[in-house]
Amino acid sequence: MTGRGHVNPDDSGLNFNKDDKSRFFVNEFATSILIAGKSAATVEELRMIKLVAASQCNPILVVGQTGTGKEMAARAVHQVRHPQERFVAVNCAALTANLLESELFGHVKGAFTGADKEKAGLFELAGEGTIFLDEISEMPLDLQAKLLRVLQEKTFRKVGGTRYIECKATIVASSNRDLRADVQEKKFRQDLFYRLSVCPIVLAPLRAANRREDILLLAEYFLATSDACPEKKGKIRSLTKLAAQTLQKHSWPGNVRELKNVIDRAIVLETTDKIGLSSIIIDPEEDESRQDYPITADIKDFTLSHTERKFIARALKQTGWKKTQTASLLGITRATLYAKVKQYNLEKPPKKIASHYPREGQAEETLDVEDLSLARAEREIITRALEETGWEMTEAAALLGIGKRTLHAKIKEYNIESSAKEIEDSLDEITGPLQVYIDSDVYTSEEKAEILSLLSELYSNQSQDRLVIDSEGNAEYVYAGIVVPNGGLS
Repeated sequence: MTGRGHVNPDDSGLNFNKDDKSRFFVNEFATSILIAGKSAATVEELRMIKLVAASQCNPILVVGQTGTGKEMAARAVHQVRHPQERFVAVNCAALTANLLESELFGHVKGAFTGADKEKAGLFELAGEGTIFLDEISEMPLDLQAKLLRVLQEKTFRKVGGTRYIECKATIVASSNRDLRADVQEKKFRQDLFYRLSVCPIVLAPLRAANRREDILLLAEYFLATSDACPEKKGKIRSLTKLAAQTLQKHSWPGNVRELKNVIDRAIVLETTDKIGLSSIIIDPEEDESRQDYPITADIKDFTLSHTERKFIARALKQTGWKKTQTASLLGITRATLYAKVKQYNLEKPPKKIASHYPREGQAEETLDVEDLSLARAEREIITRALEETGWEMTEAAALLGIGKRTLHAKIKEYNIESSAKEIEDSLDEITGPLQVYIDSDVYTSEEKAEILSLLSELYSNQSQDRLVIDSEGNAEYVYAGIVVPNGGLS
């Protein structure tokens, strides 16, 4: 669920154009209440909100996990039913029983110590609008009984008062718990549950199978509407492939609220016009995140320093910490090996487990020099990073923990090339132009000329408007997905 309030989108300050509306919202009703999403779960949610809001159902129950947008659903009902009236909300879990009773019903002067003047409660203040009772499952049982009477009689008395006041407001209650289970455990009144649960609005969690397709759409919606960093508004337009994959892999225990926080944080951290993987920060201490967020573990393996340390440690272990043999195995000098051991703080294990040489009578193990070569390992990890990022140089360099210039040099050193098949596939998937520039910090003028020549050749059998080269030989437009051998386009 999205946004902070349900108002006419034309008056919201969000300035959605026709394309944005069709991109983020499933229909005009969703646009009018600013609920983005096109999944089956969102469509059903909108259907129920519209049906319940158009009915005379009162009270209304909204159920869903934390962060799914229960208050947003309540505001949507209010926007349809009482657009000109007041919407008041109270969190039942935030106040003690006595304070909550006074907050809801009000009190007369002298009703209790400190009540030096009469106070109107939220039921009274809501008037003919809506009162939203958030987390009603946290309401004490004795107060639940008083609420039940309000729902049945449509009247209430202030604390310490004798005069009955009519309740004209629509009452919307929410819970992030299973109220039916709470009834079984005697934590929630059964009669109140059945009084509330006439036509409940159920909100699916973001990780639900029928809701997951909303993840990237909502991320793009928050990217377009976030006020986290006003000076960047409109400048960051999309997410990289790996960033998008990361969002899709996460289980989102905090649901839409957590997703919005992650995007807001990414906007603050990002320095380019695309949200990259390094800007997507999700709490690493969340156990569920670690289990459902496998990309994180893979990404750590991409860093060259991690790979180098791993291979050196493996070679040392395999040779029983014989420095000369280890250096030979890795294809480096002893001096370099000593420096690397110190750099990565590698320590020799206790003697009893240090040696891996065969005992008498046991066949000697042949050391595979190629498998432990640092150069081979480095080439493989760079190739893997380039493939994972679709040869996006900036993203691949960030993934490897090196600069773009260094990455370009490594690509040349190891003669890493993408296949012609990848290029053909990329051309087949072309749908529209994308402005691009060739980074002078990465490519020399000679290399730039080579790239332009290659692009011209690639496009020789395509329609002429697919590549525009100006008088200075600059490629003004190419298409997304092009992969250039021995390098890449920024």
